[in-house]
Amino acid sequence: DGLDLSGLDLAGAILRDSSLKRAVLDDSILDGVDARRAKFVSASMRRANLEGADLSLADLTSADLEGAVLRGADLSRSKLFNANLREADLTGARLEGVDLLRADLSGAIWVDGEGHCSAGSIGRCRKMRD
Repeated sequence: DGLDLSGLDLAGAILRDSSLKRAVLDDSILDGVDARRAKFVSASMRRANLEGADLSLADLTSADLEGAVLRGADLSRSKLFNANLREADLTGARLEGVDLLRADLSGAIWVDGEGHCSAGSIGRCRKMRD
């Protein structure tokens, strides 16, 4: 817990059931990781590349994912309570049963890839109007 792993290339790593609470993973390459049931509580993952990652059932409560790339990631049944997802790219991500209560989605690219969530999108994406 609390590890500084910022900027590391961990693509394809098996992080299943691991505890990375309060870890710093800013700018890390985590595409394709298997992080099922992992605990990223209060972790900083700003601008991390999580494309195609399996984060199903992961606990990302209060995690900072600002600017993270989550294209095609599986976030089903994960906890993103109070998470910062500002400017994150969620294109094609699976969000079935995800807990987004109090999550900040301002400026995020929504799963359909067709627009950004407007400022103040807390708990759900409110699409910007052109």
